Amino acid sequence: MKIFLVLCLLCVGAWSQKLERLPISVVVTAYEGVYTLRKTLDSYVANGLFEMVDEVILLYSQISTVDERALASLSKYPFSHIVGTYANVHVHGTFDVASRLAHNELVLVLQQDFELTADYACTHRALWTAAFTLQRGVAHMVSLRSRANPGIPHWAHHYHGNNVDEMLSYHDGTDQACQVPFWLNDHEIHQFVNKFGLDMRYDALSNFWIASAEICYFNEQASMFVRSWFRHTFAKTLRSLRENPANTTYHNHHSLEIATRYTKDGPWRNRQHYVALGSPGVFTHNDYSKFPHTGIARSHIPPIHERASMFFLSWL
Repeated sequence: MKIFLVLCLLCVGAWSQKLERLPISVVVTAYEGVYTLRKTLDSYVANGLFEMVDEVILLYSQISTVDERALASLSKYPFSHIVGTYANVHVHGTFDVASRLAHNELVLVLQQDFELTADYACTHRALWTAAFTLQRGVAHMVSLRSRANPGIPHWAHHYHGNNVDEMLSYHDGTDQACQVPFWLNDHEIHQFVNKFGLDMRYDALSNFWIASAEICYFNEQASMFVRSWFRHTFAKTLRSLRENPANTTYHNHHSLEIATRYTKDGPWRNRQHYVALGSPGVFTHNDYSKFPHTGIARSHIPPIHERASMFFLSWL
């Protein structure tokens, strides 16, 4: 309730001026050089992310592999903290580390190749909408990957067309089905959900699609979550990882991915957890190191009108 009241107060006057910082901890995860990372951070500076949230932390994996001068170049960005690990932290492991570094209950994990491609006002509305969605309890994780401008690569694009049956046969049936908002319009999604009887619905208040863990893997794509929920939900898994010092940090955190994605009776898929994703997203996947000549790739879906986020501000 406290988070909700703070968010409500911060939303007053959103259209006229920049607001006080949202009570959100952003953790940017990085590895293997700084070329893509710097471009990503430049987009955060240009669109006001550093000024918008309570803290921004850089978590750099395998920091010893990076040139000292390259690391020094990151000092110009206004991070709250820069944390380096000598171990190779698996992508799912960054959620574990981020939940321990963050000072706020709301945590947004961004990989180094997720650029911010929306302006200050749109981004603020998106973050607020994600936070409010979590506070309402209709979702446990919110993916803020842009629907209109998701970037490349995107797994869902492999199934644009009529290959639905192939998608549903991937990894125990349907754990990728939640990605359909990236290649179907809303009317087509309704048909898709009804045809296969999937636990997925449209939330008009937020403009997100809400999908159950049964059809949606633990989403690491620009995702926001509540820190205490994460620590409680995966307490047993995280404890077992800490109690196995023989394993490397990387393999321990790879075990966290197994627990969150592939284990049907694990802490993710055997509970009623839900992921929100879709139109309010504002981050674009753009890895300049792997795809230097492509730039930002746009989805075939036309830009989405942000009526729900605008409604929040007038309603409050």
